[in-house]
Amino acid sequence: MPSDDLSGSAKPGQGFAALRHRDFAIGLGSRVMTFTAHHMNMVAIGYQVYDVTGSALALAYVSLTMIGPILLFSIVTGYASDRFDRRTVLILSYFCLCLSTAGVWWLSASGLTAPAWLYEVLFLMATVRAFGNPAVNAIVPTLLPCTG
Repeated sequence: MPSDDLSGSAKPGQGFAALRHRDFAIGLGSRVMTFTAHHMNMVAIGYQVYDVTGSALALAYVSLTMIGPILLFSIVTGYASDRFDRRTVLILSYFCLCLSTAGVWWLSASGLTAPAWLYEVLFLMATVRAFGNPAVNAIVPTLLPCTG
């Protein structure tokens, strides 16, 4: 039988108390925007690969290219997140994501739409995300004050 003791749970009306802290709210907003931009980018790239090739297998390689670096570099990226300043890792990873997104735009604008070019840029993007994700996950708790 479940206990009716609610002493460890949040009080009514305090479910969003963390959002009252400026740093956390800004961090959460940036994560939401980054998540949205990443998925918009993946849909656009997937559509472009499918449009160029007409192959569902080529589209599957987009996902495989995005998963590969995360699996390959997970130990190294976690170490980098612990060893170096997380803010620096995040700034560098977001900067590199911007450059790789600009690279995808440049490839599309210049007509270099061969899937091999896109896979290379996707691999770079995934590698950068593999470095940025542990850093952003580790920095979130530091955005809230200690409540003892």
